Amino acid sequence: MSRMETIRTDRVKTAIPFVAAAGLVAGLAFRAVGGPDIANLVWIAGVVPALAALSMSAALVFGETLAASVVAVMYAGGTVLEACAEGRARREA
Repeated sequence: MSRMETIRTDRVKTAIPFVAAAGLVAGLAFRAVGGPDIANLVWIAGVVPALAALSMSAALVFGETLAASVVAVMYAGGTVLEACAEGRARREA
């Protein structure tokens, strides 16, 4: 993998948690002001970039959009930690 591809991959991995966290916070805000339908749509939008995990997909199937959003934040955080570990390993190699 070239240096540019590595940088691009790292940036995408870093952006995923911010999208998921923004979806979680925005959904909670909409839910707080009385917009549960909009909150569900926002939570789904926050989950879409990280739909690879089975638990998020199952939560969406069962209508648990808040749970799916929380799992997306957790999954994305793990992705960032993995990217940091990969970067450190490349620097130390």
